[in-house]
Amino acid sequence: MKVRPWKYIYFAIGILSIVLLASCSKEIFGTKKNKATSSVAQKDTFTSDQICSEHSVVKPKVDFLFLWDNSASQTYVEPALRNGFNNLVNRISSNFDHHILMAPLIRSTYDSVDVNSFLVSYDNTGLTSSALNRQVPYTIAASKLDQIVSTLNGGNQENGFYRAYEIINNNRTNGIFRNNAYLMIVVMSNGDVRTYNNGYWVHPYILTTDKNRLLNLRSTLGNEQMRFMSLVSHAYDGIPSGYKKGYAYIAMSSQIYYDAGQTIRPTDQEGRPDPDSYNIAGADYNRIFDGINQSITMVTVAHQYNYWPVALQGNFDPLTLRVTKYTASGSTSLTPNDTTNGFVYLGHRNNQNTRYAPTPGEPYTGNVVRLYGSGRVKYPDCVVVAADEQASYYGYFTLSGKPNPSSIQCTKNGTTVTASTSNGFEYIGYVENKNVKIESPSNPDTPGTPAVIQSGFMLKLRGSAIYTNGETFECYFDPGT
Repeated sequence: MKVRPWKYIYFAIGILSIVLLASCSKEIFGTKKNKATSSVAQKDTFTSDQICSEHSVVKPKVDFLFLWDNSASQTYVEPALRNGFNNLVNRISSNFDHHILMAPLIRSTYDSVDVNSFLVSYDNTGLTSSALNRQVPYTIAASKLDQIVSTLNGGNQENGFYRAYEIINNNRTNGIFRNNAYLMIVVMSNGDVRTYNNGYWVHPYILTTDKNRLLNLRSTLGNEQMRFMSLVSHAYDGIPSGYKKGYAYIAMSSQIYYDAGQTIRPTDQEGRPDPDSYNIAGADYNRIFDGINQSITMVTVAHQYNYWPVALQGNFDPLTLRVTKYTASGSTSLTPNDTTNGFVYLGHRNNQNTRYAPTPGEPYTGNVVRLYGSGRVKYPDCVVVAADEQASYYGYFTLSGKPNPSSIQCTKNGTTVTASTSNGFEYIGYVENKNVKIESPSNPDTPGTPAVIQSGFMLKLRGSAIYTNGETFECYFDPGT
């Protein structure tokens, strides 16, 4: 009988395969492995709301001079005119930091410049005793008009332009007429400018000298705006008895109003044929002063800042701070650690004044940055602060149960991590209430904040095994006994 040896070889190979397969199944698939996974979310970005700078509305300084006709032909003040003046004083008192000086239009050479003048003021700031001696309360201001008008002067000369100049110039050092204020001159007359020179009446009257004198005074005082408002007769015919058309006053009102040198150009009289002049005969005295109120602009004082709050929620990384300044012309990203035109992070401060002008103020307690140069903020600028979340580092890993230490196999982001006491993982057994976060890989023994407390069977991670935001650490192990 012929023996075929290859048949025994095939049989032997088959038996060996069955033995090996049974052995492999018992080693790899027969034991149930435990798994533990920990992933750290990507870092958040924290962004503050847009915070805008503030401002203050300050009552503007407004100085008034009212010159009331006290010529022999003007022997009364109509009740309606007194009421109109009262209404003006009441409106002025609520809107402006005001000084109101009332004085007679005409004085004799024997009277002082300030004869029968009276002052109503917002407060006493800057007023000397000579000014305070003429101060009267609001309640009796209108009644003083009778006393002013009764300062009768029988002379025929009248020059409201020079009279305004001399009384303002005479009351500059006592605090009544202030630098950098609005200056409102109001002349009430039933006639016109009339002067006597070298035996002749000057007519028609030339305004140039008086106008230049007033404009030079405006320049000296630094007035935001000067107005010369006249309450005179405007009628060409049918003028009431005792009235004369105020040609020169009407002309001066218009020329001062339109003068190109005004710091703040008035616009409230546009379209009127005689700007800043009103017809005193038959006028609505309750309305003739409305232009004064409309001509004055409330002063907006811009607040200026050299510190700014870092009003971020969460644990942010100061090294990632971004400060964006928004102005009318667009946005600017400020450069960190730039002491020329950028910002420097200062951390936590208590009651730090953020504003340096117009006065130090607006204190803030919390994290702040200091602003420099063009990086400083001024009303109406706005600011947005942003930063990334502080990175979280994990130097410990908690297993899902007790392991057989020799069976532990781990990966970080899918890459094998080996057991090592310098650059891998080390099994340290069961730990109670352990903060698994560390400050950083370079400071692995310093606990991280905010703490993450866990209890269980743990690995201590070292070197490149330490994991952080956006990373996953995973381990498989056999249960221990």
